[in-house]
Amino acid sequence: MSSKPRKNLLATLTVLLCGALGWLMVKSASESARERQGAANGTPAPRGQSPFDRPNPNSKLHREDRGLPAVDDPTGAGLVGERIVLFDSDEDYRRFLASLEGSGVSLLGRLDQLRALRLGYDDLDALRNLLGDQDSFGNFSVYVPEPPGENVSFSGGVGFGNALFEWLGIPRDNSAYGKDIRVAMIDTGISPDSALSNVRKIDLLNSGEGEATEFHPHGETMASILLGDGGDVQGIAPIADLSSFRIGDETGVANSFLLAEAIVQAVDSGAQIINISMGSDYESSLVNNAVDYAAENNVLIIASAGNNGAPTLSSPASHEYVVAVGALDANTNHADFSNQGESLALAAPGVAIPARSGDELIWSSGTSPSAMVTTALTVAAASELDLSVMEAYEVLTANLNEVGAPGNDPYFGAGYPDFGRVLNSETPGIYDIALVNPFHLPATEPDSVDSLLFSVQNRGTEAVPNVELQITSDLGTRAYAVGTLHPGETETIDLPIPNNVETLQVDAQATVPVNITDGKTSNNRVTGALSRITEPTAP
Repeated sequence: MSSKPRKNLLATLTVLLCGALGWLMVKSASESARERQGAANGTPAPRGQSPFDRPNPNSKLHREDRGLPAVDDPTGAGLVGERIVLFDSDEDYRRFLASLEGSGVSLLGRLDQLRALRLGYDDLDALRNLLGDQDSFGNFSVYVPEPPGENVSFSGGVGFGNALFEWLGIPRDNSAYGKDIRVAMIDTGISPDSALSNVRKIDLLNSGEGEATEFHPHGETMASILLGDGGDVQGIAPIADLSSFRIGDETGVANSFLLAEAIVQAVDSGAQIINISMGSDYESSLVNNAVDYAAENNVLIIASAGNNGAPTLSSPASHEYVVAVGALDANTNHADFSNQGESLALAAPGVAIPARSGDELIWSSGTSPSAMVTTALTVAAASELDLSVMEAYEVLTANLNEVGAPGNDPYFGAGYPDFGRVLNSETPGIYDIALVNPFHLPATEPDSVDSLLFSVQNRGTEAVPNVELQITSDLGTRAYAVGTLHPGETETIDLPIPNNVETLQVDAQATVPVNITDGKTSNNRVTGALSRITEPTAP
């Protein structure tokens, strides 16, 4: 027996649906992002799409397995023939190191700061005899994601292209952004032939074995978003002091030991902020310890959420001390490839981001560029506002624009960055009331109705009294007294949608008192047509 079909409001015309949450996004009266993306400064169109950011193969983040897989078991949790061992005390650590000689188990790596060893073995019995009661852990694969698709098209996806700086509120002259801020990028490295200059390159794959000849281009692509030289790709913080830690091989694959080693080396080398546009489907105790090490040393880590549209963040983005970044498009819609989670911090541009791969301009899509955009904005804020990186991140997040469900949500976190607001955060006399694209809240009870939630946000620096919202629709015109909104504050209005309404035209506008001049009226109004369709449910 099948249940009754379920009905949802879906968007048509200028209203875009983000299906995973069942919400409605309404295009504002401002100029279309699609129309703007190719218009900036005559920049040539990219020659191709970025060949990176593959969907993560697993849809869940797995806790690590402390069991010991067979030596030749390719399905074991971690690299075959390897285990990681962690110690609680220096004495136990030194004792175990001394016992390795003649054990038949090889030492592949050590992290003295974390009392961690990477062991290799061919003989399972030899490993068991060596370990005794000591726990061991898998050394898990870490990789760069691949593209969301052959091109950047997906449901509702509008790329940023050449309009990225304008969309983010970055001034045309940002040539001094990043000065004296030490950044570490943990990725696939930057080739010796790269045009990117003044980058320290640390190769953790080829220590003592000569210079690598093949590089996966993901690292250089991410670095160009930060440091682009102002030709066809302008970096967001072009004179940042960047150290590139190569852990990914020519196929884009690394492992948790190398990731932890890079985090520790980055911290010890004086990095103030670390970007990790890589991820794993497994949570590693060793990587967690490395993240804790960074936090203890006041180093900020920003990481990509992952690219398979899963309801779980990749590791290390899932760690409580890591800033997890998801992706949105130029119409502020959730990018459907972007992973979600309750600990997602924010969403940043992640569709058709201008970048370089070798000597080619490309458009990079995925949560990898989203993470690097967030890193670069934090670095730019720190240098331009003369703040520490931690202080700059606090200012960035205090000036996020509301989007999606009111407040924090798993798809957008606390909102998306607005660098113009960051730069003007201490400038008095700015009035800017914005009407956020409405959010569709489905009925939760049989006798209840759907709602459209209209959020009004104060994006200025002054309190605005007597804010009003007028919503005109086929249901009539309704006026709401929003009241006084202080800087950064948001108020939400609920518009019920009766069950017998099949189509609905909406025109909503927020207004301020006549004695106040709103400095940006283009974000005060949203319009769109809604239609209700029937979605069958499973029997």
